[in-house]
Amino acid sequence: RLQPELIVTHRLALEEAAMGYKMFDQKQDNCRKVILVPGAAAGTLGPDYV
Repeated sequence: RLQPELIVTHRLALEEAAMGYKMFDQKQDNCRKVILVPGAAAGTLGPDYV
């Protein structure tokens, strides 16, 4: 069974996609996988610390 929560490190608003790609590309903040959330307000989501 797949467990995506093991690799998802950040959740960002859809309008923050460019920032999320930059974070992933440059491995900022230990970024491994970004999930984009349509309808979320920019700045209301961030790192997933599970």
